[in-house]
Amino acid sequence: MARQAAQTGAGVQQTAAGQAATMQANQSLNALGQAGNLASTQAGQQIAGTSANTSAQLGEQSALLGANQGYNTNQVAMQSNINTANAGLANTAMQGQQGLLGGVGNAVGSATGLFAKGGQVKSSFGQFLKSQPMAKGGKVDILVSPGEKLLSPNAVEQVKKGANPMKVGETVKGKPKVGGAKNSYANDTVPKKAAVGTIVVPRSETKSKDPERSSADFVSKTLAKRKRK
Repeated sequence: MARQAAQTGAGVQQTAAGQAATMQANQSLNALGQAGNLASTQAGQQIAGTSANTSAQLGEQSALLGANQGYNTNQVAMQSNINTANAGLANTAMQGQQGLLGGVGNAVGSATGLFAKGGQVKSSFGQFLKSQPMAKGGKVDILVSPGEKLLSPNAVEQVKKGANPMKVGETVKGKPKVGGAKNSYANDTVPKKAAVGTIVVPRSETKSKDPERSSADFVSKTLAKRKRK
């Protein structure tokens, strides 16, 4: 009976031990399952967060690119408008200058001379100041460009005899707004009193590659025009 009781107790203990082991194993498996679910949930949340962040960055970059493209488009359109406006102003200014020259030329009855009475006249890029009733005082008020040459009647006579106009002429001093061998009304900023018969040699001749020859040819052509008139 004692042995049977011992065996029964041992069996009960074995059963209890087996049940405890089984319960512990089940708990471990349940814990692993819960840990796996938690890891899956965390991974899903990380993926979702990364996707949202990436989408937000892409959206921001797209917005920035769109803004830059819009800005560039507006800049191009604005510059085009500015160029169009400048071209229109330049054309208007040129027409106004042509009209002024034409009106002055008609007033004196000669396209080769510009004269003034109580005012100033632009050099008109190398004009011959011819004696007219409007210039009885012997002097004409003109506006000339820096770098041009003023040949007085006496200097003109010297050039006719072979003198170098670049040496006998008076150089208009100053700094031109438009440089180079170019004639520009924008450079006519220097007031001068020129004697009737003075020749103004323009920058296109005085600043050419051969100013001496170019100036001499200009004087010859101007005198020839005067003779024909």
